[in-house]
Amino acid sequence: VERVDLTGGAPELNPNFRYLGDALAVRQTIITSRCNLTVLFEPGQTDLAHWYADRHVRLVCSLPCYSKVTVDTQRGRGVFDKSLRGLTVLNEIGYGWDDSLQLDLVYNPAGTSLPTITFSFNPCNLSTLPLIAASVKTLVVS
Repeated sequence: VERVDLTGGAPELNPNFRYLGDALAVRQTIITSRCNLTVLFEPGQTDLAHWYADRHVRLVCSLPCYSKVTVDTQRGRGVFDKSLRGLTVLNEIGYGWDDSLQLDLVYNPAGTSLPTITFSFNPCNLSTLPLIAASVKTLVVS
């Protein structure tokens, strides 16, 4: 097996996730993990960002929107801020900066169709854009 893409809501919370990841890394399998940024702050997961980096796991992280109001409405109060803290943690260890630590941010809008690709920003949105833009190599709309 050359590549593995681990997904499923929060695959990191599966008790066998790290065992599987370690076994794949030993075999030099390219690993992608679909990571919810807030999982980095769950009990028992505070070392997860470093675990990912040590194994050069490509991360595909979702953030439903660049707007705090929209994210918190869709995912729950405080999720936007927690997600940005997660991006900051990943940036601090090299994700988004080091070419061997790839981070893709997926924008997944609500509803059954993709939105028109136009954005209007207000000052409160602009403060988060540099962090988001600096954090990722690829932005995917799914």
